[in-house]
Amino acid sequence: MGAVDLPRSTPALTLRPRAGARVRFERECARRVRALRPARVRRRVPGQHPDLNTSVWTDSFDRPIAPQDLVNCYLPADVTVDNGVTFTPHVNASCGYDSGLISTFNSRFFTYGYFEARIYVPDNGAGGVQNWPAFWLISQNQPAGGEVDVMEGLGGPVCGHFHYGSARNPHSWGFCAAGDYSGWHTYAADWERGSITWYYDGVQVGKYVSSNVTSAPEAIWLDYALTDSFGGPGVQLPSSMQVAWVRAYQGSG
Repeated sequence: MGAVDLPRSTPALTLRPRAGARVRFERECARRVRALRPARVRRRVPGQHPDLNTSVWTDSFDRPIAPQDLVNCYLPADVTVDNGVTFTPHVNASCGYDSGLISTFNSRFFTYGYFEARIYVPDNGAGGVQNWPAFWLISQNQPAGGEVDVMEGLGGPVCGHFHYGSARNPHSWGFCAAGDYSGWHTYAADWERGSITWYYDGVQVGKYVSSNVTSAPEAIWLDYALTDSFGGPGVQLPSSMQVAWVRAYQGSG
């Protein structure tokens, strides 16, 4: 059982009991949780890569990731570590736009658990969030291993999804939460055997119960993608997504 924290200037790991499933989960975790903290954190020097704890996080990805709606590539230089993590996209002559990502894909996978992050996304001017921010869990075997979108901003609304099935027969379940989720919010998912429950700012906003819920190990992924396929204002720049912290509590199912 462990917790993965992003660097910040104050302790990132706090356990505050809340109503519902999280109370039970945190009481179990509070006894044995272990923080994987960065060895050092320093302000990024312009022109250099950010100083992530590479024993936990990577800011690049060596496999193709090209969903048809994506209009950006990913560059480590677009990730800044300073009292949290900031993703800042830019216009790019080679690939249209570039932006940033971080993931535990090269180091940490989880089977079941409680996953949450404190995330800021700017207002799109129409009552929603800018661009395509995402906090998700992804397996090494896609799509059969499943994908849990804890939070995905779709050019305005903020939604949660579970994707599963095969390349020839894909399936998805999902919801979009009511209200404006621009600004700072806390997004979480409680993944258990046979169910996934989503909490936004401590309030349950969705639940999927099915034997289709994956048991495959999943890595944590955060990125700020760009797209013009979801309606709304389309690509909006300048813009930045910020992440204050990420916490992962490993469960037994």
